[in-house]
Amino acid sequence: MKQHYLIITLALLSTCFILIAGCGSEDNIEPPPPEPAKITVGKVEIQNLTRKIEAPAAIQAKHRAALSFLQGGYVESADYQMGDEVHKGDTLATLDNRALQAEFDRAQAACFKAKRDCDRAKSLHQSGSLPMEKFNDAQTGLALAEAALNAAQFALDHGIITAPFDGSVTERFIEAGQIVPPGAPVYQLVNADTLQMTVGVPERYIAAIRIGDPAEIALLTQPERIIPGEVTALPSSGDFYKGIMPVEVECVNSPGWLPGMAVKVKIFAGEPEAILTIPPEAVKITSDGEASCYRFRPHKGDVIKTTIYLGKPVEDKLEILSGIEKGALVVCGGIDRVRDGDLVTVVNFHKGDD
Repeated sequence: MKQHYLIITLALLSTCFILIAGCGSEDNIEPPPPEPAKITVGKVEIQNLTRKIEAPAAIQAKHRAALSFLQGGYVESADYQMGDEVHKGDTLATLDNRALQAEFDRAQAACFKAKRDCDRAKSLHQSGSLPMEKFNDAQTGLALAEAALNAAQFALDHGIITAPFDGSVTERFIEAGQIVPPGAPVYQLVNADTLQMTVGVPERYIAAIRIGDPAEIALLTQPERIIPGEVTALPSSGDFYKGIMPVEVECVNSPGWLPGMAVKVKIFAGEPEAILTIPPEAVKITSDGEASCYRFRPHKGDVIKTTIYLGKPVEDKLEILSGIEKGALVVCGGIDRVRDGDLVTVVNFHKGDD
């Protein structure tokens, strides 16, 4: 009986060993290594590029003027309406000049009297019958009368508004019969043959821009409509708001372009520069502003995550300040499929790289 139990026990133990050995052999089978990610690589290289600076702006007419009388009075005529075309020198509005003419006549008469008084005082002074002080008073009286006459003449001459340039009336603020104070606007006159835009440029780009640099202007609603322009004015020292500085750009008007329309202005700043660049597709930027790329190592077939420091965008590239050198290969396509140290397979080179 004991021998029988011993045989059964040995058989059970043998079965357990076999099962355990079988399970162990399955656990020891290693899974096949993952296939290397397929990537496209680009090159970090030095290129001669022109910096392009883009910013939105609004069109303005270069020649525009708010026209007003230099003195107040009763408006006798103001016949031009909004949209009317005018030519330089046209009379646009007049004041009733009767009061101005009366003031001029009064000043002229006072000037004649002051001159007679001065001539008489001079004669008496030369004969010794009038003190020098009295003669000086007569001369001062003449000077004051002449100044009043000049002021009256100026007011009489400027009782009209004439067009300072060819253009069209875009606003009219008064009607004939109204009394206006000095300097009150009467008309807004605009000549839109030349358009002007004030472009807000980040302060860090200002040093690269020069007067005369070419520009392209495109309507926001019709981006395919592009006309050439150029930079005509740069900001004066300290003329900026929150790091944005105004740059003036001008262009010849195009049919259908009107003051007030929104445009995008692209400025080609300065001469081409030798710049170390990286394709934008190769760069990842975190919410903290940290930039990195994956550098491909051909001798090992892997990629290494590399921190880089960027400068200003230049054309369709990014400027590299430090972190990687000229000639390095970086992942452009497939960047989301790789991690630091991964083996990869290069299937293509980034378009534009040699």
